[in-house]
Amino acid sequence: MRHLPLAKTSNAISWYAVLTTDYLGNAIENSIWAVAFFAVGIGLCWLLPDFGGAGRAVLAVAIRGIAGYLAFLMTVAVPMYLSRWRAKVADGARLLGPLDGLRDVSTRWVVTHDLAEWKDEIAWMSLHFSVAVWLSLALCVCYAFMI
Repeated sequence: MRHLPLAKTSNAISWYAVLTTDYLGNAIENSIWAVAFFAVGIGLCWLLPDFGGAGRAVLAVAIRGIAGYLAFLMTVAVPMYLSRWRAKVADGARLLGPLDGLRDVSTRWVVTHDLAEWKDEIAWMSLHFSVAVWLSLALCVCYAFMI
């Protein structure tokens, strides 16, 4: 696990996108995650015949989870960020430079409890910061029992 070029590239693009407010970067980031998880899914499918019992069940659940994640990325996340990017380009809004973006994220804080402000973020944030965290921990436990 020490070489994760797709994950490193995706995270670098994500931070660049956040700092510059360039939503195209977020779309690319999510597309890279889709490629990475597609590869993992293929690998798990390849391993599936070698396992039986609980190991096979865990792999099957992981494959289904990856399929759901890929569907979410391709139908919700990537289109959402592409739509935001197109709207920003159409409005003629300028992107921030990385240093201006760093200043912006460290000084501009808007606290809101208005669900309308969060409606496009609720799905991925809820899944990412709850379900994905617990599933990743569960995979570690399952792996420990499989070796």
